[in-house]
Amino acid sequence: MLVLLGVVSAAAWTIGAELLFDHRIARIITAAAWTECVVYGGIVIFVTDQFAIAIANYLPSTLFLIAAFFASYRAGGGMPVAVGLCGLLLTLVAAGVQQARLALHPTYFNHNALYHLLQGIALFLIFRAGVFLTTPVPVP
Repeated sequence: MLVLLGVVSAAAWTIGAELLFDHRIARIITAAAWTECVVYGGIVIFVTDQFAIAIANYLPSTLFLIAAFFASYRAGGGMPVAVGLCGLLLTLVAAGVQQARLALHPTYFNHNALYHLLQGIALFLIFRAGVFLTTPVPVP
């Protein structure tokens, strides 16, 4: 699971770079992100599997993607980009809920259940934005 979080982190760097920069710079950032992903994978496979390593790896790419979505929204990205931005922000809220151990019920709906509910909603919002961002625009 930790290795997959590294893949998600590299993908976030890639998407953010594509949103913010020209193709040449985006390719450099993408190459660096996937190189870092391989190094990170080696660390979690052979050195340590502490979840703190995953958080340290995943948080910068998440913040970068939030900045990219925000910049895209400000540049006229519209409602779908705003929905993706809300989804990304909700992922941070979900992580905060989990770390603060906030629960709706201590047995039936604990902090992990609430985290996963919020995370599921967030991922759906991000998915909807991704569908919009990858749909080709017809050329008149």
